[in-house]
Amino acid sequence: GPEVRSLAELLQQARGGYSRDPLGDQYNAALLREVQAFQRRHRLVVDGIAGVRTQMVLDAIADTRDVPLLTPQVVR
Repeated sequence: GPEVRSLAELLQQARGGYSRDPLGDQYNAALLREVQAFQRRHRLVVDGIAGVRTQMVLDAIADTRDVPLLTPQVVR
């Protein structure tokens, strides 16, 4: 769904660009390999699961200012 599409877009952005290939909304073998490659590059556990640690590193690297948040942020 849209969460998978967002993950794919963030992975592309973290790589420094965008692919001309259309982004699907399914977690397929190609996206699994992208997640594993990202994890390998950033010395994370290479399990192909975009879990909390993978998401944290991905968010720190990719420009996520325009990505919707799951919970509202309190501005102080």
